[in-house]
Amino acid sequence: MTKEELDNLVVNYQEVNQQSVFEIIYEYVSVRWRKSIEYDVRFTSTNHHDVQAMYEDKMLKLLSTYKKEIGHFENLLFSSITKGKYDLLRKRSRRRKLEYYSKTEEEAATFLEVVDENTTTGFILSEKTKEQRELLSHLVADVDDLTCEIVKLYLVNDSYLAVGKLLGIEHKRVKRKIESLARRFDGNRFGDYRDYLYA
Repeated sequence: MTKEELDNLVVNYQEVNQQSVFEIIYEYVSVRWRKSIEYDVRFTSTNHHDVQAMYEDKMLKLLSTYKKEIGHFENLLFSSITKGKYDLLRKRSRRRKLEYYSKTEEEAATFLEVVDENTTTGFILSEKTKEQRELLSHLVADVDDLTCEIVKLYLVNDSYLAVGKLLGIEHKRVKRKIESLARRFDGNRFGDYRDYLYA
């Protein structure tokens, strides 16, 4: 099917509003976006259903507002989907920031606690965990929010470029922030950094 034929089909659907015409349009378009969905799931760090729902929402909105004079339906649809993909990415990163800032210090430190199921007390802190806490509090003292966000994303992505893309900043800036944080490690005070890698 050519783009012009798809445009005519959309206009026909707007006039007659038949389910059979809609199914033809949906089948054609869904075949075209099948590969894009998997890429966008990874790009936005969301699930398949959210991305496909966004694709379908964009198609339904465009089906009701499309005019031939604006351009080809397929081009407008994929342009709209691209904007929707970035909206999903922004919502996801905003949600992560809100979750991060809503945690209190006590909640943030719970991942360092070790659960001992054999005791009735529930949580027991090992000596190593106390040392790790001390090191973390020293490293993140007086650090800006951007550096905290960079560190969180860097632990997941392990790439300056990927973190830079997610935050919308240059990868060189990400690298500088990580290196400045690494310079804060005081070997005289805390000893060998490898001791902290093993819990």
